[in-house]
Amino acid sequence: MRLTAGVAVDAAFTWRNGKAAIASRFAVAVPGRQLTWTGLSFGAKAVHRHVLTPLEDGSTELMVAESMAGPLLGLFMNGRKLQAALDEWAAGIKRVAEARSRGPRLAPVDPQ
Repeated sequence: MRLTAGVAVDAAFTWRNGKAAIASRFAVAVPGRQLTWTGLSFGAKAVHRHVLTPLEDGSTELMVAESMAGPLLGLFMNGRKLQAALDEWAAGIKRVAEARSRGPRLAPVDPQ
């Protein structure tokens, strides 16, 4: 992942998902609450959304959603594959968050 201006609304970044290079922009950036970006790759457009909700027990719920559209998208992606990819993505975030919660506490980073 390559950030050009940090995590802020309309800031551009590029990243790879396997072999695909994706040009993206942050659409929503609310620290501790929501991170949403849009992306474009091979003519397909996507919106990827993460919403964090603090729970009463001190844990946090993560909702991850993505929508995609494009003329050739059906050749390599369908709803079942997208859901499997989102499940894997969320599981990876969970692993990192849980590992960090067991390790030393880091000070929050100001995204600005």
